[in-house]
Amino acid sequence: MVLSRAMIRFNRRSVASRLAVLVGLLGVAQVLSACPKMKKRQEKVKSLVKKGKSIEEIIGEFGEDEARLIKTIHEEIKKSSG
Repeated sequence: MVLSRAMIRFNRRSVASRLAVLVGLLGVAQVLSACPKMKKRQEKVKSLVKKGKSIEEIIGEFGEDEARLIKTIHEEIKKSSG
């Protein structure tokens, strides 16, 4: 898929805006420490999807308190894998 320059600029700006809000709310140290944790979550969800686990089983691996986040990660992995 070819993205226009305007679309790329919009996406970068929106990511930068979201990051700025997070930094303002949490502080730089907390945002930077959350990045590796998020990557580990994504890798674990991806691994569980490859093993054929259902979304309910995957959420069970993490706990109900992270259910919304895990559902979002799961949806993104499903979209990217086609």
